[in-house]
Amino acid sequence: LMIKEEQIKADKHPFDAWDDLVRASREGFVSIPPENFLRFRWFGIYQQRPKTDPYFMLRLKLPGGRLNAAQLRVVAEVAKDYGRGIADITTRQNFQFHWLTIEKVPEVLRKFEAVGITTRGACGDVTRNITSSPLAGLEPDEVDDLQDLIETLHRDLIQNKELANLPRKFKISITGSLRDAAQPEINDVGIY
Repeated sequence: LMIKEEQIKADKHPFDAWDDLVRASREGFVSIPPENFLRFRWFGIYQQRPKTDPYFMLRLKLPGGRLNAAQLRVVAEVAKDYGRGIADITTRQNFQFHWLTIEKVPEVLRKFEAVGITTRGACGDVTRNITSSPLAGLEPDEVDDLQDLIETLHRDLIQNKELANLPRKFKISITGSLRDAAQPEINDVGIY
C-alpha cells in the first residue's frame, strides 16, 4: 500500500505530465485534476497558498548557480512581466518567481528554454539544483572549477526518470575550492 503521493507518481511519472500542463494552460486553473498539481512540481511549478488561488511559484534549475548576461536578462524580464517585479534568490543558487498563472507557464518556460535554462527537476522528489562555490572559476588557488562535471551530472539527472522519483528531495554540492564555500556538510552528497 502506497501513500497518495507515491501512488500518483506510480500511476504516471511526473515527467510524462507535460501535455497535461500545456492542456491546463489552455483550459485554465479549474481544469487541473488534483493529482497534476503534484506532477507539475517536476517542471518547477508549485501551487501558492492558499491553494484555492490560481497562482503558482516557478523555480529554475541553474547548475552551479551560474548564468550568463542573456539568461539574467530573461530572469529580470520574467520577474517584471509575470512575477510582480520580484525574483527570489534561493539558498540553492536558483531563482524563484511567484504569482504566475497556469495560462502563462508554458510561455515563461519557452523564454527560459530559449536561453538554455530549465525548470525540469527543479521541484518534486528529485535531485535539487547542484550547488558549488559562489566563487567557482574565480579563485586563484582553486583546485579545479568543476563546472563541466556539474553540468554533465545535471543533464544526466534531469533526463533519467529513475533518478527523478526519489523518496524526497536530494541535495548535492560539488566544489574544487579549498574553502568550505559550497557547504558540503548540509547536503546529502558534498564533494569538496
